[in-house]
Amino acid sequence: MHTKREIILLVSIFLIFLIGVGYALLSTNLNINGTSSIHNPTWDIHFENVQVKEGSVVADEPVIDTNKTTVTYDVSLKKPGDYYEFTVDAVNSGTVDAMIDTVLSTLNNSEITSLPNYLDYSVTYSDGNQILSKQELLSGTNETFKVRLEYKKDIQASDLPTSAQTLSFSFTVTYVQKDDTSITLSHSTSFETDS
Repeated sequence: MHTKREIILLVSIFLIFLIGVGYALLSTNLNINGTSSIHNPTWDIHFENVQVKEGSVVADEPVIDTNKTTVTYDVSLKKPGDYYEFTVDAVNSGTVDAMIDTVLSTLNNSEITSLPNYLDYSVTYSDGNQILSKQELLSGTNETFKVRLEYKKDIQASDLPTSAQTLSFSFTVTYVQKDDTSITLSHSTSFETDS
C-alpha cells in the first residue's frame, strides 16, 4: 500500500498538473501590429512677390537672389519727403511649420539702436505690426513684410546731413522649426497703403 507521504505527493503533482492545464485554458495573447509611414519633410522658407509702392522714388525694383533668401535694393533719396517702400512675401512652401527665432536690423553693419535725425527706416508686417521672435509661419502660408525708407519731411535745417550719405541697411529674420513656445499672429496680412 502507498504511504501517506506518497499519496500527498501524488495528489500534489496531480493538483499542479490541473492548475497548469487550467492556466493554459485561461491564457490569452494580445498582439499589436501596424505599419508606419514616415514622410520626407521639406524645409523651404523663401521670399517672393516684391511690389514697390506707388509714389516711391524712381529706382530699380528690389531683386530677390537666386536662393530666394535675400532681397537687395538700391535707392537715392534726394530731398525731404522722398521715400521708398516695397513689400515682399516670406513664404513657407515646406512641410514643416516654422517660427521666427531672431530678428536683426543693421545700419552700416551695426545693429540699429538709433537712426540719423533726417531718416526713418522700418521693416514691419504689411499692416505695420512689428516682426517679433516666436511668431509662427505655418506650412503652406505666407506673411508680407513691408520695407520703408524715408527722408523725413518735417525736420530742422540742423538735422540735415552736411554731405551726401551712403547708408547700408540690412534686415535679417531667422526661422526655426515651430515648437510649443510659438505665437499665433493676429493681424491682417493684406497690403495697406499709407503715405
